[in-house]
Amino acid sequence: MDEPVEDTDPAGDRVPEDVITAVREMSNWVGKLTATHVKSAPANSPAGQDLAAVAHNTMRETRIRRGIVLSGMRLYSGRSCLDALEVCQSLPDPVAPTHTLARAVFESAAWSRWLCDRQLTTEQRISRVAADELYGKSQMAKMVSEMDVTLTGHDELKAELDAAGITPAKRPGSTEAVGQVLGGPISAALRLTYRMLSAHPHASSHTVLSSARQFRGVTTPFSHAAVIHLWAFHEYASYIGWEGLDEWTVWADNVKPVLTGSG
Repeated sequence: MDEPVEDTDPAGDRVPEDVITAVREMSNWVGKLTATHVKSAPANSPAGQDLAAVAHNTMRETRIRRGIVLSGMRLYSGRSCLDALEVCQSLPDPVAPTHTLARAVFESAAWSRWLCDRQLTTEQRISRVAADELYGKSQMAKMVSEMDVTLTGHDELKAELDAAGITPAKRPGSTEAVGQVLGGPISAALRLTYRMLSAHPHASSHTVLSSARQFRGVTTPFSHAAVIHLWAFHEYASYIGWEGLDEWTVWADNVKPVLTGSG
């Protein structure tokens, strides 16, 4: 029997070393944003202003503080995926792990941005955080139900929110969230990239399409994931008034051309 003819070369597209270096540096920057920074937003920062607006309302203040933490956790999750993206480039065929990890970066960035969007009013942010918390509790309840354990945290939190007059926002699905959050400042090309990246982690039939020559590369999803994480980090650091933002912005302005291939 004849050997199958490969129409792609898995080693033919490798992420340039300067892009990998930029991602490594970005990971180091995220690491500089510590728990102390997250918990002590300056009074003149957008987060500080949100906290001041609800200073005498425990339920609302808790939602703002929780939103700061949840948004930051998403960025740290994205950072771990970027670190793994760097490592998997040494594999003989890095396509599937690159697509899977890049997709995780897209989503972590989108959810972080969904919570810390500086265009939101304080009440809108509280509603989004409430929705995110309720979703987390419902997912946890589904998970432990497999072990015949019942959790009631979702209903208890919902009752507390109702009593406080807090209406949870409609929480979109991940694909919708990426479309909403990345739809404005992020190009249509990046949104298309995200849709293609879902093939491998979902093991869906369009994996075949994502393996075609025009979609098979690793440099584009790797670079796009890095750009999106960069953008989400800037929004978060700006929201909490991170003291290192000015220095980071200088670095980011220099590295963007490397990540976008425009340098």
